[in-house]
Amino acid sequence: MTSNNILITLISLTKLPVTPSDDLINPNLSSKSPKDSIIHRTLFLLSFEDLLLPSLDQVKISGILIQNIPGGLHCDLNSSSSGFLQVFLYLINSAGNPSLRYFQAPIILKNQRDIEVWEELIWEFNSSGAYSSVFLGLLDQLVLFFPDVKTFRKKIKEAAIAQHFELRIIKSDLIRYFAKCATEGCPWRIRAVKLPNVPMFTIRSLEGTHTCGKNAQIGHQQASVDWIVNLIEERLRENMNYKPKDILQDIHKEYGITIPYKQAWRAKERGLAAIYGSSEEGYCLLPAYCEQIKRTNPGSIAQVFTAGADNRFQRLFIAFYASIHGFLNGCLPLISIGGIPLKSKYLGTLLSATCFDADGGLFPLAFAIVDVDNDESWMWFLSELHKLLEMKTQSIPQLTFLSDEQKGIVDAVKRKFPSAAHAYCMRHLTDSVSKEFKNSRLVHLLWKAAYSITTIGFKEKMAEIEEVSPEAAKWINEISPSRWAFPYFAGARFGHLSSNIEEFNKWVLEARELPIIQVMEQIHSKLIEEFGERRSKSLAWMTVLSPSAEKHIAEAVNRASPYQVLRSDEVEFEVLSSDRSDIVNIGTRCCSCRDWQFYGLPCSHAVAALISCRKDIYEFCEPYFTVANYRSTYSEVMHPIPAKIEWSKDSEVPMEEESRLVRPPKFRRPPGRPEKKRLCVEDLNREKHTVHCSKCNQTGHYKTTCKTDTMNSIEQF
Repeated sequence: MTSNNILITLISLTKLPVTPSDDLINPNLSSKSPKDSIIHRTLFLLSFEDLLLPSLDQVKISGILIQNIPGGLHCDLNSSSSGFLQVFLYLINSAGNPSLRYFQAPIILKNQRDIEVWEELIWEFNSSGAYSSVFLGLLDQLVLFFPDVKTFRKKIKEAAIAQHFELRIIKSDLIRYFAKCATEGCPWRIRAVKLPNVPMFTIRSLEGTHTCGKNAQIGHQQASVDWIVNLIEERLRENMNYKPKDILQDIHKEYGITIPYKQAWRAKERGLAAIYGSSEEGYCLLPAYCEQIKRTNPGSIAQVFTAGADNRFQRLFIAFYASIHGFLNGCLPLISIGGIPLKSKYLGTLLSATCFDADGGLFPLAFAIVDVDNDESWMWFLSELHKLLEMKTQSIPQLTFLSDEQKGIVDAVKRKFPSAAHAYCMRHLTDSVSKEFKNSRLVHLLWKAAYSITTIGFKEKMAEIEEVSPEAAKWINEISPSRWAFPYFAGARFGHLSSNIEEFNKWVLEARELPIIQVMEQIHSKLIEEFGERRSKSLAWMTVLSPSAEKHIAEAVNRASPYQVLRSDEVEFEVLSSDRSDIVNIGTRCCSCRDWQFYGLPCSHAVAALISCRKDIYEFCEPYFTVANYRSTYSEVMHPIPAKIEWSKDSEVPMEEESRLVRPPKFRRPPGRPEKKRLCVEDLNREKHTVHCSKCNQTGHYKTTCKTDTMNSIEQF
């Protein structure tokens, strides 16, 4: 017998003569006296590896091949319980087998998988309509065993929902259960009791046949929130963004019942709490979580801040050492700043500072959660970011910030990083233009204007925008071009006009409804995955520059081939092409086309000049783009954090006084459907423009929606 066997002994109450073979099948029961007129017969030993049966030839039942082998019969059991049921039906209908009355112990369940298969199997016997007609002729009464009363209640509830009848519970406690069909006049009854001296429950009587017909009403009395939680728990583990409306659809499709939306919503909330812990527990565990970060990832910064006498959560700041090291030793000196609202039980906003690696990939540096998204929170976040960089390096590099430039961010950057440049993220700017004027051509021209190399080119594109929409041109001109257009911007952006905050926000979109620690762990897990993958990927790179930078240089070399180069002195060149000439200075790494300054990599004119004087092109590329820098970015390991159950064993944060507990913020999620997108402060404060019709000279509509002609036609009649 293997260790994961399930032993099922079937006892017949039919008075048949005792034969030697009966006792040989189950030697442990041979002490029973023949005068009891009870025959004990072990019909089969159910296992995932072996199936011991009475002697019979090779047979294939429902796709299950059973063969004689020494010591018993071998059965290929990669099958469900319905396959076992077919084997069982074959055996009890075979000649020489007595009619069966009920199951009786011993039942030995060695592991959880055995228990699950056993429960599934016995419910196939009891509730499957496909086999009920077979058992009517064989069984006067079927007695099934359940591990405890809780399991029994769960199974009877599932059967009621699956077979579309409702239960009216007459009596239910720890030792007995009595229920009947809730439909008036239906004779169906069930009675179950606890067995003496063991926790097992068994059905004593199952009377009557349903005459009530299929329950077609909306909802189901047994489809409680707890039942829905048990039903969706595994699905929630796979997809934490499993929506209540999807829960409704799946339950209706599988069980044919309709439950209220609020019930599905409550079930999801309770299911997430069961899997990930409650929101309140998440705040209480924050000090211990911060200690675990600093213990497992030395050099990391993890701090929780509270407010008020009752220790309410206010802010959380986290920066892993691997991220800090990677930014200071390999990333571009370019930081994107942004926030995304959380959708858990309590209000909050996730603030983040992300960077770009040598290959243009997203690199999160630091992140925080604040109770309120306001100017004070942004000032605090930039202050913590400045302290982080000041602590880890002797001189903070010349930085450029990218953001949606809401007022709180602008003021905070100006105050905490006075020497840094600050650019308006072009993605946010073009999204605002698209939302305001709903014209794709305007958006296209705005991108062209932003990428213009010279001020003349910029003014030409702005003139085109004014031709398309004077209102849009006026709206755009209210934003200084020094904040977004390349010809006027003072800082270095290395070709990045847009922040990568939206890409980072995708990491946490599905986790926004979870408790605060789970949001942090979602980011942490993603960081571990990305660091490992990128570290391994870079080991295969045999070039000097990262793949994206190598592609840029290869394209520049290809374009430079027809150029004519005239050398003025050691560092200055004139490069002639078919339609223009450009001045290149390899000493200051400048070209009159300004591509070299914009991207940090030699343009085609610079490449032509460098090739003409036999210089190494790679020596004139910014070191940020080298493979060596990329590998240095991901050289530090992002270590995992142990499960919550292990925290107290390692370093439990003292919580002797109740006042030390971190309590949730007072602000809770308001009723109603939340907004899908976060609005910028500038969007909220900006005065709406007034549209003007060129046909009737009236305000409030465009030419395309003007109704003047229609009204004139009506007046003629």
